[in-house]
Amino acid sequence: MTSNVAKKHFLYMFEPLNCLLVHLNDIEMLDFTNLSRRQARYWVNFLYFILAAVTWILVILAGICQAQRSSNND
Repeated sequence: MTSNVAKKHFLYMFEPLNCLLVHLNDIEMLDFTNLSRRQARYWVNFLYFILAAVTWILVILAGICQAQRSSNND
C-alpha cells in the first residue's frame, strides 16, 4: 500500500474523526509515514485520551443502566 492509498484508507475508515479534524486544514498531519518522534507521541497520547474518555463514558452509562434496572426490580 502506498502512502497515499493508506492515507485515503485511514480517512475513510475514520470518517467521523476526519470530520472533527477537518478544521485543522492540515491533512498532512495524518500522514503517519513522516511523523517526528514528538508528533508520534502527541498522536498516541491523543488516541489514548480518546480511548480513556470513551471507556469512562461507557462505564458511567453502564452504571446508570444498572441503577435503573435495579430500581425497576424493587
